Amino acid sequence: MAAAFMLGACGGQPEAPAPAPIELSYTLPGVNPITYSVVDTARVNIQVAPGQSMEQTMGQSSTVRLSFAPIVGTAGNLSVTASYVDYDAFMESSMMPRQDIGAEGLEGEFVLSLTPRGELELVSGPELPEAVEQMSMGDNRFADLFLRLPDEVVAPGATWSDTIRTESESDGAHTIHEATVVSMFRGDTTIAGRTLWIIESTKTTNVIVEGEMQGMSMRNELGGSLAELVFWDPARRLLHSSRTSGSMSGTVSIPGAGMDDIPLDVTTTRHVRLAESGT
Repeated sequence: MAAAFMLGACGGQPEAPAPAPIELSYTLPGVNPITYSVVDTARVNIQVAPGQSMEQTMGQSSTVRLSFAPIVGTAGNLSVTASYVDYDAFMESSMMPRQDIGAEGLEGEFVLSLTPRGELELVSGPELPEAVEQMSMGDNRFADLFLRLPDEVVAPGATWSDTIRTESESDGAHTIHEATVVSMFRGDTTIAGRTLWIIESTKTTNVIVEGEMQGMSMRNELGGSLAELVFWDPARRLLHSSRTSGSMSGTVSIPGAGMDDIPLDVTTTRHVRLAESGT
C-alpha cells in the first residue's frame, strides 16, 4: 500500500512546462544600445598585361554603436541609429603608396530601418567621403551587422533563402549589387556561458560598377561566393559574432586607358564581434 501510494504521488506531480519556442527574428534586443567591432580585408589582383599583375589591398577596422527603437505603425520594424565610435581604413597597391583613411566625414548618425526578417534600409545619414564609399562596393555598409532571418520558429536543419538587390550612385559611379543568400540553422553551442545558435550561410554575389575614373568611362563586373558562419544569441535577439570569407572574379574595362576586359580576382575576409558590455 505504501509503495502504491508513493507511486501515485510521484505520478501526480505536474511536469515542468516546456520552454516557449523562440522565433528566429529581430525584435528589440535584450541589450540596447549595443556595440560591434568589425575588421575586414580585401585583396585585389588585376592582370594588367600577360604575365604582369597589380595587387591592391584594402582593409578597415571600426567600432559601431547601434541603438534600437520600435517604429510605430509597422509590423514589428525597428529604427536603428548607428554611429561610429572609431574608424581606421587603408588602401595600398604595388603601384601606389599606402593611403590611410580616418573617421573624417563619418561623424554624425546614420538612421536605418530593420524588419523582423533582417531587411535593412538606410533612411538617412551623412554623405560618405569618396575613399570610404569606394570600399563599400555599393552595399549597405552596416549590412554585415545583421543577417537575413526566417521570422519563424526553427529547428536544427531548417533552411531559408533570400535575394538582396541594392543600387547606389556615388561620384558618377552607378553600382548594382545582387546576392542570393542560402542559410541553415545548425544547432547550438555555448560560448562564455551563453547558449548561441549556429547559422551557416552561403552568399552568391554579383556586382556591376559603371561610371568614370579620372575622367574616363569604366565598367567593373565581379561574381563569386562567400561563406559565413554566424553565432546568434536567441535570448538577446541579436548577432553575437560572425566570420565571412570568400572570393570573386571578373573583369574591369577602361577603354580610354586601353584596358578592355582585364581579368581580376578579389578575396575577402570579415570578422564581426559583439562588445559584451553593450556600450
